[in-house]
Amino acid sequence: MNRIRYRLVLNVLRGCITALGLSVLAGSLAQAQIIADPTAPGNQRPNILATPNGAPLVNIQTPSAAGVSRNTYKQFDVNAEGVVLNNSRTNAQTQLGGWVQGNPWLAKGEARVILNEVNSSNPSQLKGFIEVGGRRAEIIIANPAGIQVDGAGFINANRATLTTGTAIMNGGSLDGFRVQRGTVRIDGAGLNASLTDYTGILARAIEVNASIHAQQLDLVTGDNTVNRRAGNTQVEASDTHNSGEVPLFALDVSELGGMYAGHIRLVGTEAGVGVRHHGTLAASVGDIHVDANGWLSSAGSITAQQGSVSIHTAAGQQHTGQVLAAGNLTLHAGTQDGSEPAENLNNSGILGAGLALNIQASDVNNTGQIDARRLDVTATNLHNEGDIWQSGSQSIDVQTAALINEAGGVIGAVEFTSSEPEPEPEPAPDLEPAPEPVPAPEPAPAPEPSPDPAPAPVALASGLISVSGTLSNNAGATLAAAGDLNLSTTQTLNNAGYIRTQTLQASGQHFENTQGTLYAPQLHVQVDNLTLSGGRVIANNANLSSTESILAPGAQLYTQVLNLHAGNLHNAGDIQSAASAQMDVADLFSNTGRIAVVNDFTLQVGSLNNTGGQVLAGKDLSITAQWAINNSHGTLNAQGALTLQDSVLLPSQRNLVITNTSGQLVANSSQAVNSAVNISAKTLSLDGTLHSGGNMVLDLVGDLSTADASRCVLAAI
Repeated sequence: MNRIRYRLVLNVLRGCITALGLSVLAGSLAQAQIIADPTAPGNQRPNILATPNGAPLVNIQTPSAAGVSRNTYKQFDVNAEGVVLNNSRTNAQTQLGGWVQGNPWLAKGEARVILNEVNSSNPSQLKGFIEVGGRRAEIIIANPAGIQVDGAGFINANRATLTTGTAIMNGGSLDGFRVQRGTVRIDGAGLNASLTDYTGILARAIEVNASIHAQQLDLVTGDNTVNRRAGNTQVEASDTHNSGEVPLFALDVSELGGMYAGHIRLVGTEAGVGVRHHGTLAASVGDIHVDANGWLSSAGSITAQQGSVSIHTAAGQQHTGQVLAAGNLTLHAGTQDGSEPAENLNNSGILGAGLALNIQASDVNNTGQIDARRLDVTATNLHNEGDIWQSGSQSIDVQTAALINEAGGVIGAVEFTSSEPEPEPEPAPDLEPAPEPVPAPEPAPAPEPSPDPAPAPVALASGLISVSGTLSNNAGATLAAAGDLNLSTTQTLNNAGYIRTQTLQASGQHFENTQGTLYAPQLHVQVDNLTLSGGRVIANNANLSSTESILAPGAQLYTQVLNLHAGNLHNAGDIQSAASAQMDVADLFSNTGRIAVVNDFTLQVGSLNNTGGQVLAGKDLSITAQWAINNSHGTLNAQGALTLQDSVLLPSQRNLVITNTSGQLVANSSQAVNSAVNISAKTLSLDGTLHSGGNMVLDLVGDLSTADASRCVLAAI
């Protein structure tokens, strides 16, 4: 019986199809659920037969000169047996159907593209493999009503496309597809296109609830036109929005959904329509590109094992899963051409790159982990409560209007992966003792060395953090760099946490260290207002310049070499320098705290108010003042020479008034030539101790007065 049925099928061109033969085939055709559209032109109606193995056999129609075989169906459903699209002029062996006879419609040549168009109000059900019998060709299934895939795949196809679009024909050529409606849904046993060079899914919306395996995978969603030009898929979004109901999601990948391919590209053209991803996107050898004209919510995994990942969205991005790239990772929230304001990017997951990580967004909020060999972040506001780590030796680049690092957030703190070892941080200044104030003529003992800084994390490489507004490194947060770090602010830099870098350059309106720790062997600060309210600032070489400088009680400034320039300076804290210090205060220097310098200390000031304060120098102490030096209940103590002098050399023009009420003016060295007390001023009011371990020179234009001689001690050896 089978042999007779087979013979009847092969004699189609001879007019030998009998009523008996058609009835024999009817059961097979009904089971296959593949029915040609009887209303289609004759040259678009394929013949639906059966293979010896029982799988449906479709003799496709004669291809055009461009190699496109156009086939139109009333129904195109594929069951588990699969279907063979016969693209062979001669007998051919197939995997699904065994040996099949040649297709008589291909007398002039096989097809390069097999276009299967479905005119139906129902989605096509693809639950088996679709095989090209004979010459390898591209398979296209186009059903505007939708396509549902559950266990489908492709055999002997170089390209495969599932689309809800309608074909755009140009003569005999296929130029592309016009997509206006329809959903492609992947369920159950998924889609296996691993033997196909290219796989495309083009639909108004795509739902992925199972696995897709492919080599190169393109997913395009939205109301658009997809053009096929020179083998590339180019997408043009529609400028009309009246083609049906807008879907809730352009692409929806459930937790069970996954895309596994060599290369993956996702394009969503519909404005404002989002991408929801809870599954897996994995590219084994190439890149992953996501370009959506809406928002992205990713709670799943996006991984490029050997390539890069780029995600561009017109709206915001929410990452609660992981995005990992062996190469570069690019995340841009907002239009790429800058025509619209950037959008927010929120991360509570893991963002990682083996090379560079580039983020561009309006507000970047991170409570998760960001890790790359190089970081490049451009944002209006950067708010970090998680970890932002750079492991490479290239520079970090962060540009933002406001940076807030708090709640244990870390920027930096990853060990280098380069062959060169990371340089150890220089230790905090190990100060030689500066003398404690004691009654003359006993020399003052040394002060305790300044404490070492807290252990610092290994940190990120040199670079730039440019903040046009406020940079806040709050309590518990860490900002660190192993190389140069240029912190540029136009408003406020406020540190209540931990900042560590080899070189720190800060400029702007305010520099505040509030109960924080700042460690920078090379520290350069030029601001309008510098305020240290508790905490510690530790540097080898510190260059500080400000209009107003304040060290509140409990503030600690430890340096090797200190150069400070200020309009006004108010110190109630502790300043120590292990080498030398030089200060230039244009107006008032008010010191109620402690300044200890191991070697020479040079101070130029408008007026010095050292009431209750201590200024200690391990060698020479030289103070040049324009108006007044008030040392009431204070100490000016030098192991070497003590020099107090008027800024004006001509005696007749001197204005300096020195007051030493219950204070101590001490030069302790036993070598007279180096320890002389040299005072040149207008007047000296002495109601305290003036002691020199060597000679003493008082050069006064006016009076030397002692209010209480019993409390006045002048001693010279």
